[in-house]
Amino acid sequence: MKISNEQAEYLLKLPKKIVKNSQILEKLTISQKFPLNEKFELLSDKDDDFTFLFEISQSKKHSIRLNFHCQENESKIGLLRVDYNSGHKNPESISPFLPEKFHAFAGKEFTNKEHHVHY
Repeated sequence: MKISNEQAEYLLKLPKKIVKNSQILEKLTISQKFPLNEKFELLSDKDDDFTFLFEISQSKKHSIRLNFHCQENESKIGLLRVDYNSGHKNPESISPFLPEKFHAFAGKEFTNKEHHVHY
């Protein structure tokens, strides 16, 4: 299953709350352990057709590298990920599906100290 950029924007903008032990939480405190690897189910009271998965993981190799990955739970399509302390180079070419707001980042090389978002 594929989704459009408009559908991705809609899903990202939905307000979401964490579900833990069948309870919807207003807030959650996480006890930091190393390496951190937690997954949470998220629901939106604005559109109950979707559930989401929110994962926080920490690499054993890079002790302070954290990834936040939110995806629509049924189709497993990644919507957004925030990387800390993880460098890479973006592709040089601009896909016809890439929103214009990201064109300036084509070919951009991120160092480990440049935290960034994957959309």
